[in-house]
Amino acid sequence: MSRCRFVQPRVVRLALSEGDWIDVRAELTAGEERDMYAALRKSLNGTTATVADFSLLNRGRLVAYLLAWSLTDADGTPVPVSEGALDQLTGHDFADMTAVLDAHIEALREARETEKNSRDGATDSAPISPSVAP
Repeated sequence: MSRCRFVQPRVVRLALSEGDWIDVRAELTAGEERDMYAALRKSLNGTTATVADFSLLNRGRLVAYLLAWSLTDADGTPVPVSEGALDQLTGHDFADMTAVLDAHIEALREARETEKNSRDGATDSAPISPSVAP
């Protein structure tokens, strides 16, 4: 039986400092990943040429993965997840969120490597044609 090659939508809750949390996509689809990298492009001096702005990498990854959070404003009112809200975080809290997401992404990568290595190169498909006996 072959494996499913499509991302199955799942949400993972990741713990932040001080009891807060973020809900993120367990894994990005190819389209979501492409959109994440496209968001890193910026126009070069007002021309049609674009360059990657790697200062936006952590923000772009959070935008791509982040679905919900427990964050509230000074009055205790829940703050909706948005790019603008991400930009209003303290530097420390943005770094905390980034570190937690980085650990999640690294765990996904390690799990994928473990799964790949556990297959020992074996395939589930039958040969195309039988081998000729010598």
